[in-house]
Amino acid sequence: MSYINKPSISKRKNGYWYLFFRKDGKRLMVSTRERKKSEAEKFLKRFINNDLELSQPVYIKCSDLAKEYHEVSQISKTLKTCQAIESSFREFIRISGDKFINQYSLKDINKFIAYKKTNTSAYSARKYKIHLKAAFNYALLQGYIKTNLWKVSENVSIPQMPVLFFTKPDMNKLLSVITNPLLYDITLFALYTGMRIGEICSLETVNVSNKFILVTSSGEFTTKNKKFRIISIADDLHPVLDKWKSKNEKYLFTYLTGRKINPDTISLYFKRAVRLAKINNKYHFHCLRKTFGSWLLQGGAAISEISKLLGHSGIKVTENSYASLLNDYSNTVNIIKL
Repeated sequence: MSYINKPSISKRKNGYWYLFFRKDGKRLMVSTRERKKSEAEKFLKRFINNDLELSQPVYIKCSDLAKEYHEVSQISKTLKTCQAIESSFREFIRISGDKFINQYSLKDINKFIAYKKTNTSAYSARKYKIHLKAAFNYALLQGYIKTNLWKVSENVSIPQMPVLFFTKPDMNKLLSVITNPLLYDITLFALYTGMRIGEICSLETVNVSNKFILVTSSGEFTTKNKKFRIISIADDLHPVLDKWKSKNEKYLFTYLTGRKINPDTISLYFKRAVRLAKINNKYHFHCLRKTFGSWLLQGGAAISEISKLLGHSGIKVTENSYASLLNDYSNTVNIIKL
C-alpha cells in the first residue's frame, strides 16, 4: 500500500480516535475504536507496519465517492443520467459540505431535501434523492458505510400536475408556421409515435419497416430504460417515412449533408416555432410525446397499450403521468340516462 500523505490519527466529536490515510488518490478514514490516544497510536503503528487487517468499514469523502460512482455509472447509464448524478453530488456537497460519507446525519440529508424542495421544486428534490440514494447504496455494497440513510430520509411526493399537451387547434397553428421541412416532419413523427427527441435523432433507417418502428439501443445511443419497444406506424405517417427512407442514410432523419441531427438544435427551433405561433409558451418538444399519449387516452385506447407504446417501465408510470386525464369521469357519469 502506497500513501500520498503519511497516515495520521485524529479524535472526533464522538470521543473515538480515527485513522486517516490516502490510497489510490482517495482520502480514507477508519475508526480505531479506541478512546485513548495511546491505544490509537498503537493502532496507527500497526497500520503503518502493514500488521493490521481492517475488518470495519473504510470511509471515503463524498467527492471521492462521486468520482468513483461516476466511473461505474458510465458503464451502464446514459450520458444524461451520468450528468444528472454529477449535478446531484455537486449540489449535495455545496449545501452539506464535503464530509466523509459516514459523517452525514439523517438531519443533514433531510435538510438538503427540504432546501431543494423550497428553492427549486419537489420534482428536482425527488431526482436528487433518487440519484444520491443509489450512489450511497453503492457505497454500502462496497463496505464504505454500514447503513444508507437516504433510504429512510424524507419522502418527496410530487404534486399532481395537469398533463401539458397540445390541443388540436394549437397543433394546427404550430404546423402552419413551421417552414423548415426537417422540423415539420420530425414534429409530425413525434406526434404520431410518442418517441423522445433523443430516440428520434438516433433512429436508424434499418429499424423502420413498412409497418413497425423498432426503438432500441445502439452503439451510440441507449434508450431510457435500456429496453426495446415496437411502435406500429400510423397511416398518416407513411408519406413522411417514405420520403426520408428513400435517402438511404444510416439515420432516418439527417441534415442535408447526411450528418446526424443534434436533439438540442431541434428543441431550440421547435421552441421558436411555438413562440411564432403565439400559442402556450410552456409548450416544448417533449409535449408532443405527452400529446401522443393524451390523444390516445381521450380516444379510448387502453392505458396498458399506451404504456407499451411509450416504453414506460410499467403501467403505474403511465397512470401517474396521465393521472389528471384518468380522473376525468365526465364520460363515465354521462352513461346514466333517464
